[in-house]
Amino acid sequence: MKKHYSVLALLIAGLLLTILIGCTPSPQATDPISVTKAFFTAINQGRGEAAASCFAKDGELTAYGQKYSGQKLREFFTKSLISLGTRIETQELSVDGVKIDGTIRVTNLWLKPQFPKGIPPFSVEAIVQDGKIKSMWWEVIRKGR
Repeated sequence: MKKHYSVLALLIAGLLLTILIGCTPSPQATDPISVTKAFFTAINQGRGEAAASCFAKDGELTAYGQKYSGQKLREFFTKSLISLGTRIETQELSVDGVKIDGTIRVTNLWLKPQFPKGIPPFSVEAIVQDGKIKSMWWEVIRKGR
């Protein structure tokens, strides 16, 4: 009987260790592509604070012709992007040092009526330094450009 308890105790200890190791947060990647994708993922998941944490304290975003920084940047994430059900899909991203260039698809409740024939892709650029987005810009890619 004692033997059964010790085997059971070992199994439980092994299970607990596996759970604890699996729950240990992995360090957040700080390379430009990973940071940019983490921002898009946070927006897609409706996590405004997580999205804001991807930006440097003095970071800024220019989207839809408007520039956002500081508290207005945080409000833009929660009151605009997230409340409108924004989804950002990466189509192509490339990195050159700290600069990101690429193409994304952005959909939300505000854009759909603006483009009744389908929302075109967006061009995106970002500067990522020290694991934080210093600046990001995106705009619709217009035909003939």
